[in-house]
Amino acid sequence: MNKIFPSLLLALFYLVACNNEEKATFTLSGTVKDKNVKELYISHLSLKETTRTDTITLDENRKYSCQLKAEAPELYFIQAKAGQQLIFFMGQNGDALTLDIEQIAQEKNYTISGNKHCQILQELDKHSQDVLHQLVALNKDLSELQTTDKQDTVKISIEQQITKIHKDYKKYLTDFIDRYTGSSPAVIQALVQRLGREPIFNISIDRKLFEKVDDSLFVAFPASSMVQELHERLAQITPPPEAGSRAPAINLKTPEGNFFPLDSLRGKYVWLEFWASWCPDCRKTNPEVLAIFEKFKKRNFTIYQVSLDKNKEEWIQGIKADGLSAWHHVSDLKYWDCVPAREYGIRFIPAGFLIDPEGKIINRFLSPKELEEKLHEIFDK
Repeated sequence: MNKIFPSLLLALFYLVACNNEEKATFTLSGTVKDKNVKELYISHLSLKETTRTDTITLDENRKYSCQLKAEAPELYFIQAKAGQQLIFFMGQNGDALTLDIEQIAQEKNYTISGNKHCQILQELDKHSQDVLHQLVALNKDLSELQTTDKQDTVKISIEQQITKIHKDYKKYLTDFIDRYTGSSPAVIQALVQRLGREPIFNISIDRKLFEKVDDSLFVAFPASSMVQELHERLAQITPPPEAGSRAPAINLKTPEGNFFPLDSLRGKYVWLEFWASWCPDCRKTNPEVLAIFEKFKKRNFTIYQVSLDKNKEEWIQGIKADGLSAWHHVSDLKYWDCVPAREYGIRFIPAGFLIDPEGKIINRFLSPKELEEKLHEIFDK
């Protein structure tokens, strides 16, 4: 019978304990060449919140090192000062990440290694920065144009370039997600990208893409907080009705206090739109919607607007101010708790559905331009 001496057993115990302790954290270290930086701030990022996790002071050789804890791949960013550039990284216990920073204050230039997630994030970050620089330059040109006598054709050309950049960036992100879905939670960072204040993808319009990411990541990385939050968010949000399905019933009160059901407009083509008087984008597009109504109102077309206002007087004033009295208005004055808005999966406004005379949805989430094109297709055939 083999015997294990107590001293050997004790040594094995300490070896296992040390290995477990090493794997209970991951390290982030590197060098910062940007002379303006003396401290670095690390924050954990999720879909729900941002949490400061560490503050690092550089040593005399401008080097730094810290330990973080994450049982699954988690997303972080490092920053020199609030309002300045962010460098994203992803790590989990057992990783040894190296992040060397050339610049981080005004511009960012860095190299990172240690796991595939960081490489994927850097690829996304580099492309996104290139897109941002292009847009900044074009918006500067557009701003300067306002103070000159240059022809409108120059302005139109710049606006077309901006639109193309937005379109190309969305395609890049879609391809990026297709390429890395299932291999890293870093793809969620692509899913939530913005240009300005507008998100590139919308969980209502692009729900199938969100579901695709969720289906693959929730199996591969179920312990990652961003993956869990994405899964929970999709479960909580009612998907909007698909084109070809019957439009869910709506029966709310008009400004006069009378119930007016959507079904009462059967036999007509109806643009069902969710909006609110407090919504700047809604007020901006209302003149375009009004022009479309005037063009098609004698061709079996009408509009049924559902307001997400909570103040009746502001709702009525918005209708009058924008000249929208010619069509139908209803509301339950419950803001984002508006019952039909929840049944239609509305996560942003303005948002609309084009409904045929039988009460079936033809298209959804059309811009005013797309709505006009579709109506021409219907009535001019």
